[in-house]
Amino acid sequence: MDSLAGVFDGVARMYLAPYEDTAQQVGALAGQAGVRHIVALSGPAESWWGGHAEWYVGTAAETYDPGPAAMDSVPRITGRPATTMTQWVRANAGQFT
Repeated sequence: MDSLAGVFDGVARMYLAPYEDTAQQVGALAGQAGVRHIVALSGPAESWWGGHAEWYVGTAAETYDPGPAAMDSVPRITGRPATTMTQWVRANAGQFT
């Protein structure tokens, strides 16, 4: 859960692909950060999602690759420093509420 510190700041609504072992903790963290609407992408155990959620989350976790080390191409091309996804979301959140 430490990796989620700050990720919900400024978020009002979100989708959640719930993983049973952490769904309550993630929901609580989101609520504490001010998220007021969560759409849980889940279903009954006999549905496709209900039967594959653990596979989906496990595969996403196993295949996650943060990518190569930072490159200098953005500032070299644009003359400005690159932004992280978090910086971009914070700067543009108002366009999506």
